[in-house]
Amino acid sequence: MGRFPIIETITFFASATFYTLHTIENEYIYQMVSESHNFTSNHSVKYCEEVDNVTHVSDNEQVIADEASKWSMYTKIVLYTSNAISSLIITAWSDSIGRKRALVFPLLGCLLSSTMQALIILFRLPLHFVVINALSYGLSGGYSTMIDVGTAYLSDTVQTEKRGRRYTILEVTSSLGGGLALMGTGYWIKYRGFVPSSFLLVGCSIVALILLPFLKTNKPGSHKLAAIEEVVQLKSEKLSVVGDETECTITEEKLDKNENSKQKPSVWIQIKEVKRIYSSDYSKCDICDDTTVNGKSLSECAHGGGYREGRVWRLWFYLMAFVTYMFVMNGIDIFQTMYFVSSPICFTPELVGAQNGIDACTIIFSPFIVIFYESILHMNSQTMLLTSITGRLLTSLLMFFANGATLVFVATSIGVFSSITTPYIRLRISSLVSTSEQGPTLALVSFATEIINASSVVFLVIYPSTLYISHGFTWLVTASILCCPLTLMIIVWITNKYGKNAPT
Repeated sequence: MGRFPIIETITFFASATFYTLHTIENEYIYQMVSESHNFTSNHSVKYCEEVDNVTHVSDNEQVIADEASKWSMYTKIVLYTSNAISSLIITAWSDSIGRKRALVFPLLGCLLSSTMQALIILFRLPLHFVVINALSYGLSGGYSTMIDVGTAYLSDTVQTEKRGRRYTILEVTSSLGGGLALMGTGYWIKYRGFVPSSFLLVGCSIVALILLPFLKTNKPGSHKLAAIEEVVQLKSEKLSVVGDETECTITEEKLDKNENSKQKPSVWIQIKEVKRIYSSDYSKCDICDDTTVNGKSLSECAHGGGYREGRVWRLWFYLMAFVTYMFVMNGIDIFQTMYFVSSPICFTPELVGAQNGIDACTIIFSPFIVIFYESILHMNSQTMLLTSITGRLLTSLLMFFANGATLVFVATSIGVFSSITTPYIRLRISSLVSTSEQGPTLALVSFATEIINASSVVFLVIYPSTLYISHGFTWLVTASILCCPLTLMIIVWITNKYGKNAPT
């Protein structure tokens, strides 16, 4: 396939399924609950047009919101608790079995879950089956595992200075696939119902799985070979550590010897490695494994190994910022469908799909936003992160004040300025560890994200419980929570700007 971007193409088709599965699931749950309370008829999805009496609509809305939230909560708890375990194991295991083999799990899960959901909707099965389907999705690793393994794959095969761009492209193709699918299925659902759209997602899953064999094989330990290629490009076989007499001689014979002498690490060893990475300022390099820690004067090797002052607390700050941000984003995904289809917003499925699609597709413009920030405004990556999180906070505030489609779409459009948050936090985390530590580092990111996502079902309690205060009160809650990652990134920004030995 030459230079054809296989990993990005796989992500495009798989994300089309991953993104749309949850939206269709939420709408299906809301429809089934509405029908059970005679709020809609004949599989109607026009929830605001069935009853003319305003008081009765309000009463029904509260009942339906409560029951739909309950079923959504069951589904999300099962999904995220199972996903938390599987994502940690699969992402860490990818260091041993290779990234390509690890991708088989989320892609097979994508196909299985989309097929089960299509059958559930086709035969109008009870909502219990939706919960069972969530378990199959979670055990396969899901979307987050696919992205994290894909990120680790790029870390193995792309030189350090080019990773930020490739991470962003990976996020762009992911959101583009999901956004186009959301917009297309939104219109299709209005005229044809849920069934054709559900089988379209099955087709996208099959395409992603068919493309996987064409991905360049990423054998265990291949990140070391990629690092050696960087050294060759520097025309140096011998790397001297600045300020020390320690030297690291790298040869392929030595690499082969080390690789053959090591057994594949078990899951327990991988967990211990995660603990070491997040508790030590020393970044281990398996290529330069003869290098010893000789005080704080040990500098970084060409593969990111060596002592980095302040690495531990920065890793934890980025990790906490990432999971808190994803907690909010996942919470929004959970409750926003109910928010949009109910009064006073009263979106039809096509408008729900359009809003979700535009929101997902805003990341398409992220490369241009990055160029504008870097070339015109001369921002560094940390300042760009602050701007991005602030943009998401502003979006939540505008949603809080929305009472119709106009302000909803204005707020959604502003999301373009927050589209680089997740790839750039991943970039900062990746830049703090060596080439040899990418898998375990990102494994904890996946695990922590899924754990915090499991707790995001709290939004399914907050939303119906605060309807009497304001229909959009939950958006104000999300804006308040976003102040946490914003504060953490401000601290890192100040330290980087005015502290000593700050990373670039």
